Amino acid sequence: MIRRPPRSTPKPSSAASDVYKRQLDELSKLTWKDKTGNFQDSVLQISNINSGTGATNVIPGTLTLHLNVRHSPSTTSDEIKNDIQSVLDKHKINFEILWEIGGLPFLTEKKELTNAVELSIKEVIGINSISSTDGGTSDGRFVAPTGAQVVELGPGNASIHKINESVRIKDLENLHKIYVSILAKLLNA
Repeated sequence: MIRRPPRSTPKPSSAASDVYKRQLDELSKLTWKDKTGNFQDSVLQISNINSGTGATNVIPGTLTLHLNVRHSPSTTSDEIKNDIQSVLDKHKINFEILWEIGGLPFLTEKKELTNAVELSIKEVIGINSISSTDGGTSDGRFVAPTGAQVVELGPGNASIHKINESVRIKDLENLHKIYVSILAKLLNA
């Protein structure tokens, strides 16, 4: 939460009307380079912003931001925190931060599970699969810290999280066959 004393909106020619603009602009441009070669570079996303009292002629006294950074294992949470803190400190603003880490990034090494998955996909549907770290937040982030190999495999997701989300029945049938093949390979290894 960024705090300032509320005040009347200034004349249009005054830069004070952009009270939070510089800080938000700088925060939204933060990036962190992936050093693993397996992830996209990380960016900060402003996922929620709230400010004001409802009056149109008052610059609000507080601005509440929810920020989200999905990052690779080569960037630490401390690096992200320090960079965000530096932007806020640079502008000499009064702020409070509540840090919440939803899960740590992970990268599964190519081992028995990934090999069984790749072979099973090839056998059942005849394609060479591609391992990828693209996509959304993974529930695997809760399993990976145990040291287990993590692979996420499911049906195509062209309509995921959209109105009329759907899955083709043939995809589910093939997925069942792939899962059975994976289990057979792992249990017979």
